[in-house]
Amino acid sequence: MKKPFALSLVDAGGYVRMRFVYSLTALAVAALAAFMFWPLSLADVIAGDMGVLVTISDMGFDGSGDITNYVLPRSSEKLAQLRNLLNEYVYHRLPRTFFGDGSLKGTADDAGYRLHLHTEDGRILISHGSGYIIVDGRGYRLGYWGNKKALKMMSDVRSFVENNATGVTL
Repeated sequence: MKKPFALSLVDAGGYVRMRFVYSLTALAVAALAAFMFWPLSLADVIAGDMGVLVTISDMGFDGSGDITNYVLPRSSEKLAQLRNLLNEYVYHRLPRTFFGDGSLKGTADDAGYRLHLHTEDGRILISHGSGYIIVDGRGYRLGYWGNKKALKMMSDVRSFVENNATGVTL
């Protein structure tokens, strides 16, 4: 007598093997999604005591405009305040993060200016308001949807440094 199809799969181990493979695949996809969407704090870009150079570039593509540099010295109260401000914002990985794609996506001037933060140990954060940022040469996403978080972060950082640091316009 011939066995039912379902029993032959169980007997042959095929059903159990396929279920195991599907379970492993689902687990791998869930782990990858959790890793990709895990929030990373912008405050971590600025290491503990490292001084920060904040550059705001109002230059257009034609070369007109200004570049203003603001310095927040190491171990200063203002630097701690900037870290607290940046701690409100999170970014997460993108598929292109793993391939070293350091280009900014979106329109070039969503905010009308570019924001660069350079630390003494060489870490760099770059944003122009599109929602995409560059941290240490790799592309990330600030927030999860749209560019409102990026524009708010840029506005907050700009107003903070303009009110709390001495700027040098080039």
